[in-house]
Amino acid sequence: LQTRHTLWRRRIEQSWIYPPAAVGDILVTGGRDGVATALDLSSGETRWRKKIGQELVYRPVVAAGKIFISSFDARLRRIDPADGRITSTLQLDSPLFTMTSDQHGRLIGAGYDGRLYAIDARHNRLLWRQRTADSLRFHFSLDAQQVASIDHAGHFRLFDKQTGTLIQQTSFEGRYQIPPLMTHSKIRLFPTEKPFFTVTKSKRIKLIPDHLEVNNET
Repeated sequence: LQTRHTLWRRRIEQSWIYPPAAVGDILVTGGRDGVATALDLSSGETRWRKKIGQELVYRPVVAAGKIFISSFDARLRRIDPADGRITSTLQLDSPLFTMTSDQHGRLIGAGYDGRLYAIDARHNRLLWRQRTADSLRFHFSLDAQQVASIDHAGHFRLFDKQTGTLIQQTSFEGRYQIPPLMTHSKIRLFPTEKPFFTVTKSKRIKLIPDHLEVNNET
């Protein structure tokens, strides 16, 4: 970053690859062919390259120091980043088309079956699952205690992150194609037809197709 010089550049021997996950001193990326490749972060050299399973659904995600990869056979595989060894496999009801992790070793994923899945990343076991939409057309976000989801039709649900208990559900007008933004005090939603939202208590941003206005009034 200081010199802005390219340190290395590598071509991955796959026709389609997902963005990599960084863990320790390696980058791990997966491809549609079910192969995962680990590169040395400093040199770009291949550390290992292994067939993980069927066609991979989503980019690798790091949780509890391990790599997690979802494939179309609805299996979530936990991989040791040091050598690519599969340490455990969790069979789910659906592939996960998106995943995210928190600092407590918990992995939250969105399934093609319209359900949210919470996984204990340290033991690769299912904690809970909850239906939140009729299909994969939904988005979710999480904070320290809750998970918020909204589907494209505006059906909103709020879950307890630890137990999966439904806390609140309601519906809003409009179409929603952006995940909720969860702050320490509010959850903000972004209807496609009215792109106006409050980011913080002291700054307000209004989005117009080709212009950005920032209002510093409270």
